[in-house]
Amino acid sequence: MRVDGVLLERLGHVRRAFLAAVSAVQDGTRITAVRDALDAGDIEGAMAAVPWREIGEPAIAEQLIPRLAEVAAEAGRHALRGLDVEDLGVVDRAALAYTQAHGAELVTGIGDETMRALRIVGAEALDRGMSAQRTAQLIRGNIGLTERDSRAVLARQLKMEEVGARRKVIDGALSDFRARLTQARAMMIARTEPAIAVAQGQRAAMEEAQAEGLIDLAQAKTYPILSADPCERCIAIYELNAQGVPFGEPFRDPDG
Repeated sequence: MRVDGVLLERLGHVRRAFLAAVSAVQDGTRITAVRDALDAGDIEGAMAAVPWREIGEPAIAEQLIPRLAEVAAEAGRHALRGLDVEDLGVVDRAALAYTQAHGAELVTGIGDETMRALRIVGAEALDRGMSAQRTAQLIRGNIGLTERDSRAVLARQLKMEEVGARRKVIDGALSDFRARLTQARAMMIARTEPAIAVAQGQRAAMEEAQAEGLIDLAQAKTYPILSADPCERCIAIYELNAQGVPFGEPFRDPDG
């Protein structure tokens, strides 16, 4: 399969894995435990009742890390094209090394950002006079969002309460708003991480091949690969560099 095809297919896997992890953590979060901790002024206790580390991270890792390895390996094969490398096992070895080094760090980073956002917005909601019960509901609903998006949800909730909107109307509006924001974050992760894996997969395969005496990097090239649904500028860069550039050099930019 072409690398762009692998990217498109894996994009869906990564997006669904993140959304499934968010849903599972929300289901596993006990509102009463979060509320009781907040009533006691214990924001860390409230965070401990959100099982992101126990449920979310393993769920994401199970799907994300193998998908990144597949993308990195395919990109490595793409990078070694035309270099007469017979032992393509070097590609898999390089992809495995990359994902082992980067995958766990990536999963932890997603969790760190998620929990930091909940901690900050939960504390801010209490400071703004929101009850422990409503703050617990806010925290549970905002699982999976970035700090910026979580703050946006809080601001919208406070504004709707200020103008006297009914609770049912507020909850419905916030649910729709969160769903859009969560989908956007899932897509951002799905677009960004496989694209990074492509670049790192190419580099890792070529460096591993040189280390094993299979190629001379002075004669090697790297090739641009389009991600799923590329922008116009990405297409222009791809077309300008389709014949490859010397290894280690940046791709030429049509804008100079």
